[in-house]
Parts: sequence; structure tokens; C-alpha cells
Amino acid sequence: MGLAGGVFANVRLNRLLAEALPVDEVFIVPPMGADGLVVGGALQFLLERDGLATWLSHRQRLTNVYWGSAHDTSADSVFANAPGVARGNGDPLALAADWLSQGRIGAIYTGPMGSMAPRPRGAQHTRQSRRSEFMPFAPLINEQDAAEVFDLGNLNRYAARFMTISCGVRRPWRDRIPGVVHIDGSARPQLINRAENPCYLDILAGFKARTGLPALVNTSLNVHEEPIVNRPEECLKTLTEGRVDFVVTPGSLWHSLG
Repeated sequence: MGLAGGVFANVRLNRLLAEALPVDEVFIVPPMGADGLVVGGALQFLLERDGLATWLSHRQRLTNVYWGSAHDTSADSVFANAPGVARGNGDPLALAADWLSQGRIGAIYTGPMGSMAPRPRGAQHTRQSRRSEFMPFAPLINEQDAAEVFDLGNLNRYAARFMTISCGVRRPWRDRIPGVVHIDGSARPQLINRAENPCYLDILAGFKARTGLPALVNTSLNVHEEPIVNRPEECLKTLTEGRVDFVVTPGSLWHSLG
């Protein structure tokens, strides 16, 4: 079953539909709004232009939606020239895992994502994004560990790669990762793998080795109701304003001296 459009930005609704209807698998187009409908328009154009046989022969599974602009080549120079900002010593991914395990908040600037340790609830979680307490963050997890923590199977596993569906959190884990568990015992996980996100996976693996927790709190790199961080200067502002404690770029870890 395929779903698209703003109605299906409701991840609880998507779960209810998947579990109530006689379908083998559910997929929600990841741009969960009117922008997702545009994808369908493009597919319809290709169908009408090329015919059904050609259209079907070129189908393939969507692997990621890293479609935005990239600033990896300029990010380090922007941070290096900023007053009051320093580069961390040593392996940036290992250092990120260390600091996350200490409860610090970090951002990864190789894509529009943020990460925080998923243990306590409250101000530590809401500081970066100004979200309300009833709005839980989403857990990010290695797809190899996902079935141990969440109720995932053939029905919803693919959708969970794009964070477009909620599912139950297995009871042994609810008290261990309360910062990502909603009041009904559910969560909105995002599954990652090495092929699509090696930087994040290495940080996640380091965090798991240090804490025994296989998941990190995952949210977009922005303050609630403000635009997603795009340019390096915007990411730097997020750091210097104290929204995050550090930023990981492709080759470095940066933190504020303030």
C-alpha cells in the first residue's frame, strides 16, 4: 500500500492503517506533504511518456531522500574562521560518541539531522528545538538492531527507514529509552545502514559501545517552527547560540569556547 500527501504526515494514522488493512507492506512517500504529491506527478508523466512496460522495468526501491544541497567542502572553513569556536582533538566520530554518552547534544552537518542521547526526558531534550514535552523525539537505530527494540516486520520496516510510521516499543526497552517513547508506548524510529549513512552509523556504534543503548534521539537540525539549517553559517549560528554542544562535519568536530 502506497500513501502520499499531508494527511499521511500523521505517523500514528499510518500505523493504524497498516495494522488494520489486509496489506503486505506500507510505504509513505517521505516528503510527507504536498511536496510528496509532486513525486507522483513526475511518475505519472513518465508513465504516459514511456508506456507501462518501460515504466515497470525501471522501478526501483527508494534508498534515501538526501536530495538537498550539500556544503561539506565549505563547512570546515566557515567554522575554522569563526571566533569562539574550536576544533576537537582526536577522532571526531569517537569524540562525538564520548560526548553524547555524557549527555551532550550534537549535530551532524553532513545532512539535516541532529542527535542526542535518548535517556532522560525534559529540558535537555527540548533545549535544541524548543519542542513541547508532549512532542517526543524520534529514535535513530541501526537497522540490524531495530527488531530487538521496536515492533518491526515486513509490514512496516521499509517505511521506518524514512521515519514515516510509528510502531510499538518493546516493553524491556521503554524505561531504558524514555526520551523517544510516546505516552502510548510507541515511537517513530528511523532505521539507518552503513551504505546510506556511514558517519552517523559509526557515531551510533560508538555510543552503543559506551552506554549499551542502540538508539540515539534523532531530530532535524532546526529550532521548532524555524527553517531547517542549510548553509554552514546557519549551522555555526546554531552552535554559537548554544542550541547544540558540538557539530560534526565530514572531517572535524567543532565546539563553542563560550
